[in-house]
Amino acid sequence: MRKQASFAVFLAILGSAGFLYSQVQDPGAPPMPAKQNAEERIDRRGAGFFSRPARDTPAEQLAYARALESKGWKRRAIRAHGILVRMWHESPEAVQAQFARARLTEELGKFRAAFDEYEYLLSQFSAGFPYYEVLDRQFRIANHIMTERHWDFLWLPGYTVPDGALPLWEKIARNAPGWERTPQILFFIASTYETNGDFEEALVAYTRLRNRHPDSPFSAESDLGRARCLHEIANARPRDEQACRDALSSLAMFLRDYPDNPGAKDAQERLDSARERLAALYYDRALFYERGSHRKPEAALIAYRDFVLNFPGSSYALAAASRINELEKQLEVPDAP
Repeated sequence: MRKQASFAVFLAILGSAGFLYSQVQDPGAPPMPAKQNAEERIDRRGAGFFSRPARDTPAEQLAYARALESKGWKRRAIRAHGILVRMWHESPEAVQAQFARARLTEELGKFRAAFDEYEYLLSQFSAGFPYYEVLDRQFRIANHIMTERHWDFLWLPGYTVPDGALPLWEKIARNAPGWERTPQILFFIASTYETNGDFEEALVAYTRLRNRHPDSPFSAESDLGRARCLHEIANARPRDEQACRDALSSLAMFLRDYPDNPGAKDAQERLDSARERLAALYYDRALFYERGSHRKPEAALIAYRDFVLNFPGSSYALAAASRINELEKQLEVPDAP
């Protein structure tokens, strides 16, 4: 009977342990996203059955974790710092422990996990750590992930996945809108979208960079990027006159403001291409008035004249002039008898 009672108590303890363990986030798991409510943050507070602190106070636990690090036991130190953050989340030592946890995770080469640990530090603690050093570390991690080369089959030269860093860049830009490196980060975001062919997203990102940091070293590049994206969007909408006009306007403004920019040649070629596309739209409109199902020769004559006035150097100019002569003869009013 006593053995049965003891076994029942043992099962109850195991059940409680399992419950407590489920309420505590694993020390090696990524931290909570920024700005979550208290209920969602609970797994970063309080100790569980299998994560009790090794010491009785936050100061003693911090000293213990640092001693583990000094012996080269980085993983054990990370765990000890994590337990401190959970058990004494509101203590001054918790800030130092979270920074150490992030730093040690980075030193182990777990870059994405380290980025998230730094993100947790920024989102949950307002002071007590080197703010700009944390941003620099996040910047280096995001840059590493953006340029990291993935090896191809048989160790042939591999490939990079720049868009893998996009969420990281976005977080840094959101955390530090006034930081000196933020214009560069916004440029990385915009150029990555453009490289991926996401021209709508790239256009938004370039515009954000230009509006928020008009005097940054990336002003010219953001203007050129916007113009390129508008031109690509217009190319994808061959019958959209407004898209073509937007591209023309943006390209012309870039050439006006930065005539000596290395990208001026490409911008001029795009401008010529957009102008010819707009000319084709004008010419097609005149043809429709002349030969469409509801023919309007008078409207066609006006449209051809408007075309020649606006696009005198177009490849359609000679054809338009010929149609004007024909229509003028057709519409000529005979003299009264």
